[in-house]
Amino acid sequence: MSNGPLTQTIAAATVAADHILSLSNLPPEADTLKNTATEFNTSLRPQLLEMQSRVLATAGSATTALTGVQTDIIDNKGVPDPTVRTEIVRTLTSVQAELVSLVSMTKAADLATDEYYEKVTAGSRILSALSGGLDAQRNGMQMQLQSAQAEVASIKDKMKYYGILGLAGLPGLIAMGVLLSKANDNVNEASGRVRTLDNQILQIDQTLLAVRAMQADFQNLSTSTLSVKNATEFVFADVDHALSDVEHSTGPIAILYITTALNELQTLANDAS
Repeated sequence: MSNGPLTQTIAAATVAADHILSLSNLPPEADTLKNTATEFNTSLRPQLLEMQSRVLATAGSATTALTGVQTDIIDNKGVPDPTVRTEIVRTLTSVQAELVSLVSMTKAADLATDEYYEKVTAGSRILSALSGGLDAQRNGMQMQLQSAQAEVASIKDKMKYYGILGLAGLPGLIAMGVLLSKANDNVNEASGRVRTLDNQILQIDQTLLAVRAMQADFQNLSTSTLSVKNATEFVFADVDHALSDVEHSTGPIAILYITTALNELQTLANDAS
């Protein structure tokens, strides 16, 4: 089983997408990310696997065909007779047709991968902004909590002071007790809000870590698909040049393009593995 660059990046992106889908109690802002992860598993991943299969199959058949052409040109000392030239043209035309289809497929896969990467990046930015907003709320609520705690401490100190000196009297102490109760309610309310915000921030930040991991994996996947696309285009260009040379000249330059194409096919097979 293949375990090259493309296989590894597809596998890593799959793990990252599955991890996002496994998270629960996410904020509504994460819905688009879950949708992207689902679409990756149901749409992009099958597309990439199909492309990979086609690329590897074509790389193998094209290598066999071009090796035969290379041998024919060398055996004829770079000047094939009309019969051999016709066969070479037929072979190169067939390889070219396969590569035209493959170039289209790899371009589509590369574009789709870039689009998914942009979706994940946009989702990461949204969650980052949400986390920052909650942090700001939490800081503001923490200040309210500290203020409420200070008020409670002040009232207690006054109650103790006036109680010891007997200055407030029973009505005064009762009134201060009411103030203390309200101040304690403010502390409890602010403290509860801080805890709620802490939990929300923790959940968002954990989700953000998973999203940033998926973002990195999708970036690697985008790099892999770009390499496959570029390598396919390079092979196609050299086969096209070789075909043109064989059709319009004696063919000595074609051997250079064929040799280059064979080397590039090895690169393509490795990138797509």
